[in-house]
Amino acid sequence: MHHKAYLNSFGNGLDFVSVICYWVDFGLMLYGYPYISIFKAMAATRPLRLLSVLPGTAVILKSLETGWDLMLDVSGFLFFFMFLFAMLGLISFRGVFSRQCYFFPDGSDQGKSTALVEPPMYCSGYYNGTTIVGPFDITIQANTYPGYQGLICPHGQQCIADPSNNPNNGYMNYDMIFSALLNVYTFVSMELWTDMMYLTQDADSRLAALFYCIGVYIIGFILIYLLLAVITSAFARVRATSGSSSAFTKNRSSSSFTSLRHQHILQVLHPGEEDEESVRARNNTTEPSSSWAHVPQQPQKRNLNNHSTARSTLNQWKRWIVRWVQSKTFFYFGGGLVLLDTLFMCLRSVYASESMLDFLDNVETAMTFIFAIEIVIRMMGALNWLQFWSSFKNKFDLFLVIITCVIQLPVIQDHPAYMYLTIFQVLRMYRLFLCIPRLEKLLNAALGTGESVINVIIFLLWSTALFAPIFMQLFGGDFVGFMEPNDDRLRFDTFWQSFLALIMLYTSETWTGTLYDAMQSQSHGGAVYAGIAMCLYFAFARYIVAGLYIAVILENFELDDEYIRKYQFKHFIRERLAHQKEETATPYYQTIFRFLFGKTVDKQKLLSSTSSSASIQISRLPSNLTASLSKEDMRQLLLLTEQEQKSKKIDEVAVPKEQENSKSKRTTWMPKKISRFVGNVLFPDMENVHISKFDGADQGEEDYDMIVAEENRQARQFAKERSRPVKSLFLFSETNRIRRFCKRLVGSCRDGQAERQNGFNWFIMACVLVSILVVILDEPSTRKLELQQQKHLGNNLQQLVQQQTKTQIYEMIDFVMGIVFVVEMLLRVIADGLILPRRAYLRHAWNRLDFVVILLNFGTLFSNNDQLPRALGTVRSMRVLRLIRYFGGVRDVFIDLFHAFPLMMDAMLLTFLVMIPFSVYGVNIFGGRFYTCNDTEDPNVMTLGRAACVNEFVLNVGADDDYNLPILVPRTWQNPVMNLYSYDDFGVALRHVFSMTSTEGWVDSMFFAMSTPPENDMLPVFDWDSPMIYHSIFYVAFMIISHGTVQLFVGVIIEKFKQRSGITTLTFAQRQYVDLQRQLAELKPTMKVFRPSSRIRAWCYDLIGDRHSLFNKSMTIIVILNMGNVDALQTLYHTIGMAMPSIIRVSAVFMLVMCLFAMIFMEFFGLTKYGQAGSNNSNFRNYGNALLLLVRMTTGEGWNEVMMDYTYSAPNCVASSNYLDDDCGSANWAYFLFNFFYITCTHIFLNLFIAVIIANFEYTYETRSRFTLITKNDLRKFKHAWAEIDPEGTGFIKKEQVAKFFKHLTGRFQVSIYDQVFSIRQLQKLSRMEMDITSLTTNSRQHQSLHQRIPSYDSTSTKFAEKDNIVNDNYYNYHQVNRRLAQMDTVELEQRRKYYNLLYMEIVDAETSKGIAFSDVLHIMAFRFVDIERALTLHPLMDRLEKLDEFNKKYAAEKARGVFLTLIQRKRYLRQLWQKRNQQELEHMALMNDVPASPIPTHRFSSPGILLFIKKKNRLIDNLYWLL
Repeated sequence: MHHKAYLNSFGNGLDFVSVICYWVDFGLMLYGYPYISIFKAMAATRPLRLLSVLPGTAVILKSLETGWDLMLDVSGFLFFFMFLFAMLGLISFRGVFSRQCYFFPDGSDQGKSTALVEPPMYCSGYYNGTTIVGPFDITIQANTYPGYQGLICPHGQQCIADPSNNPNNGYMNYDMIFSALLNVYTFVSMELWTDMMYLTQDADSRLAALFYCIGVYIIGFILIYLLLAVITSAFARVRATSGSSSAFTKNRSSSSFTSLRHQHILQVLHPGEEDEESVRARNNTTEPSSSWAHVPQQPQKRNLNNHSTARSTLNQWKRWIVRWVQSKTFFYFGGGLVLLDTLFMCLRSVYASESMLDFLDNVETAMTFIFAIEIVIRMMGALNWLQFWSSFKNKFDLFLVIITCVIQLPVIQDHPAYMYLTIFQVLRMYRLFLCIPRLEKLLNAALGTGESVINVIIFLLWSTALFAPIFMQLFGGDFVGFMEPNDDRLRFDTFWQSFLALIMLYTSETWTGTLYDAMQSQSHGGAVYAGIAMCLYFAFARYIVAGLYIAVILENFELDDEYIRKYQFKHFIRERLAHQKEETATPYYQTIFRFLFGKTVDKQKLLSSTSSSASIQISRLPSNLTASLSKEDMRQLLLLTEQEQKSKKIDEVAVPKEQENSKSKRTTWMPKKISRFVGNVLFPDMENVHISKFDGADQGEEDYDMIVAEENRQARQFAKERSRPVKSLFLFSETNRIRRFCKRLVGSCRDGQAERQNGFNWFIMACVLVSILVVILDEPSTRKLELQQQKHLGNNLQQLVQQQTKTQIYEMIDFVMGIVFVVEMLLRVIADGLILPRRAYLRHAWNRLDFVVILLNFGTLFSNNDQLPRALGTVRSMRVLRLIRYFGGVRDVFIDLFHAFPLMMDAMLLTFLVMIPFSVYGVNIFGGRFYTCNDTEDPNVMTLGRAACVNEFVLNVGADDDYNLPILVPRTWQNPVMNLYSYDDFGVALRHVFSMTSTEGWVDSMFFAMSTPPENDMLPVFDWDSPMIYHSIFYVAFMIISHGTVQLFVGVIIEKFKQRSGITTLTFAQRQYVDLQRQLAELKPTMKVFRPSSRIRAWCYDLIGDRHSLFNKSMTIIVILNMGNVDALQTLYHTIGMAMPSIIRVSAVFMLVMCLFAMIFMEFFGLTKYGQAGSNNSNFRNYGNALLLLVRMTTGEGWNEVMMDYTYSAPNCVASSNYLDDDCGSANWAYFLFNFFYITCTHIFLNLFIAVIIANFEYTYETRSRFTLITKNDLRKFKHAWAEIDPEGTGFIKKEQVAKFFKHLTGRFQVSIYDQVFSIRQLQKLSRMEMDITSLTTNSRQHQSLHQRIPSYDSTSTKFAEKDNIVNDNYYNYHQVNRRLAQMDTVELEQRRKYYNLLYMEIVDAETSKGIAFSDVLHIMAFRFVDIERALTLHPLMDRLEKLDEFNKKYAAEKARGVFLTLIQRKRYLRQLWQKRNQQELEHMALMNDVPASPIPTHRFSSPGILLFIKKKNRLIDNLYWLL
């Protein structure tokens, strides 16, 4: 029995630690030392074992354990990079946060007393009246170096560096490595990082923004997502190794639901390709009424009584109700009722009149009874009660009907709790998701049965609930020293407070504020473990738990291997049938079709057989192909049964022909035709581009795509053969000199490589860059400054002319560039034509984009910039889009996004539908209850609320500085933050809820909700003991649900990229083979390094030549400070290296889009006055600030508050007809542009980084390719073996060197017939081994008896002799050699000899004029590591089998030839041997008979007896040879 140690279990270890910590804490309590609460927290960790109590959470924990080692490696990798940035910050920004401007209260420049400037101003120097000097450091009592790029304190103030000025209680600084590392950790979490960046810019230099932006980009955008990749990789590995369909659930889903989910996945990712099962299910599915229609009707008798007549009428009504309820019309009718009810609920508003509210209440009552009637009809429409109650949807709808009917009672409707009970009315909206087929398929494909998603949500809530007591023990009661009991800040005093704080950490919203509060709450060094505890839980909740959502979505998108094999085989058969006209089948293809269609594979018979099921020989099919398809599966894939054909005929009879045709055209053909038309218009040079991505199960023939492709092919062929050349612009023919010159000048726009090599295109790209630079430099703020200077100069013409030069230069360059672009367009039109020619200008997608941009830009050239509307002025910014066509990688990313765009819009629609119920319910419970008054000191306002919030009040604005500076301020009653937090009507609530999907502002909104008064128009007051704190449940539910829907963007993008690369329809083994090919493709030959002859160089070579030498290991340990596994870190570096090309392409597209938006925002809002979030660093006044602010908004940092700053309108700003004199914003443009930017850059481009990292992680980290047992050491050995044959590293060898190359191969790549123990060298060693006496005697006797049976002729004697077998100094140890040879497996030896020869033949066959390529050898040798029947798809498999068959035949022929040549050589040898012996016998007989000997066959013997003897002997030899 196997026993494990007690601490070998994680649960036992947790118990051990908690018990030890409990007694340690108990001892500290006895001695009265209360400053170490870490032991209290560790003693409370025992309940964490309850995570494994629930089956779903236990499965998730077990799956997470498989990736634990990877997570540790990635964590060490991230810590390494954070440590590097922390060291850089420690060197560059030490002490910068301690610098602030001080003023002198006594009025003198060098007064004895100083006071801080309010609000605080961080500085890098000050002006002393004559020059700029550096900050005065009080620790060294001297001035340091000034930072000229930072903020300079004005004259009369002094910049002083005092460590007590460090923000957040002194914890935010770069003075110590711990603080620097904490700063890096917080700003790469992308929460409040811009505040730190702005402070650093003021206190040091504006270039400090590069440090933060690069850190956020490298760590926050790229490296941090390695943790998400670990999660997804771990769960994928668990699913693959365990054979389970899910790594999140224990139970397998039913086969019917799995089949339906597979169909939805294929319809989502491969639109237009309908599975046979869905076709068969649709054809076999009949209306429920058919079961009634086929009931035999008994002829009614004349003597029926009235009772039987009534019963017959009732049955007819029953049949009609069942038919109607089971129809789609009734289903969508119910959805229409829900939609109508939703529209009425959206009309509810705080601003609605009493009559309107009464009307909406009456409508809701009416709709409630309508839904009650509907559920009754559904009960009547069920075939039986069991059918009704077996549906969860029916039971849930019945529950909602009962509850909503009960709450319509007046006693409940008039109660204050009624607004909370309206949640049951809102829950009806779930039916809207089911009424949209695209969303239904997306949900079924992404969520599956929903069990895995529910398990993830349970894991999140349960783990949060179990960690809450731990943090209560750690921080509970410690915040009272600096926080009031009812401050609206999160703390850990009670369970619910701790739970909300941990949920906040999960969303990362304002988590840094809670971090610094927790550190401030601990004393005597406890801030260190407080910060570590908060950071560790943040990493767990934010990256690990949140990564479970992505893992679930990616898991549900995966297809089972068996289903993929069927899918591949189906398409393989259909494709071969479709292309049989053009291709001649290879032998292996003929073999497959011979089983299907008989002995011969005639083309016409083959094509005609597809229409007749009788000609397909299913019975002759092999019982199991490589795709694991049975005969029945093939029958279902290739045939339509008689029942299906009958059902088709019945449908044709039941439905009028014209109506059916019109319906088919309306529902099937038109969407696909429109999709293809739009795709061909936008990307005519690409294949399989669709706008309509969801083709429902009711759409047309499954062969539609193939038919259309064939028609398009024939049309293109016909057009190519019959079409006549079309003159460009009806003027320039193909032979026209001008047109030929234009073609040579502009080149081809269809070939990307040729386009990039064309000098004219480089000139145009340079012009585009110049025009973009002009747009950047021509800032609205610069134009306004010049206008003000012109007004100031007045009549001074000389200075006025000099001042106008800059503006005139911009206008002139802009005009010239516009003319250049127009000329370029004309040249391309002359060269290729405008529309009619096959390669016309407007038939190319990127040309159409250029055409639109050029026309819009050309229109702006003749407009006055001063009077130009802002929307038209932003058209110039679109010139940046012209750069797309000149960079292939950027163009590919745009095309991939175009393919994923429909699915992303579906995900956005799903998110929008999720927000609708929360918006409606938010209006019901929070509408009008967020209002507050800006005067909270007046007792009348506190008691009367809105009624007392009138007139003006006295506000002392100098109270913070101990100054008495009272001013009159008008009282205002409004929602917080310029109505940003509001649920007054549906539109405002929807806007607020959408901003919360980014996790921005939800904590502040939650505290406003927890402060709501019992009645409207009362002042909100926050109290932790108030029941209103449970309004937070609304926010917790929304954040959990919305976070899951937002993560759907990541899953959709990843899966669409996988589908574009063909990975979606590959089995796990096939993906492994693809990864293996990628791994081997990276291997390149290297030159062989020889040891230098010089002594010093040779010593250095010996020191560092071996990567595993002591020197290299020591240096590695010193560099990385002994951080983790060196190989693991190298692999992670390799992961980033492999993903770097994709990251660069995505980054280029991202920067291109950012540049475009920066120019647009600068043009719209470059003159808008500062708001609450505005400052000298946060604005759109110039291009640099605009770009920096957009980077901030991309990370989601306060983007909604920035948006509200640009919604100012008069009278809160200066409005003017001339936009240069206008400092107002635009609410409509702000809402549109900010939301559009956030969706584009955050939901799409940031998720692109996640997709790239996850896609490259599994391959690079060898989670799939480990099955090949190929290690890096094996690859190095292969390269070294190649370098022995190809020392120059050319990458080619000759076929004569192949055998020598095989000898140098070792490890997994070793190729040899005999094992090393059977080599000649090893056998020679064995032959020289000494034997003991017993074996010597026995062996000597054996050899004597053996050689007695083997005669040999000694030429020096005249008789037969025996070789002397006596052992001497030159003996041969036959015993050891024979014993070793006896261990040889002859069967395996024959197989290895065959493999060796086949591999040799295949490699030699790959020889080219240059020789045999390195990559070809790797590709050929890769097949030995995989099972080709599982690892290859059908096309490559057939090609591989055909090639193997060819080489096997060659090998068999070569073997037969070798046997034949061996026999011939044997005959020659025996003939020569016996001729020699005959000659010796004749010489011997001649000596005896005194006959002179002469050589045979020239001598004629005189003795007839001798001649007869020789003839008989030769004849005997010949017979013996042919007998052999």
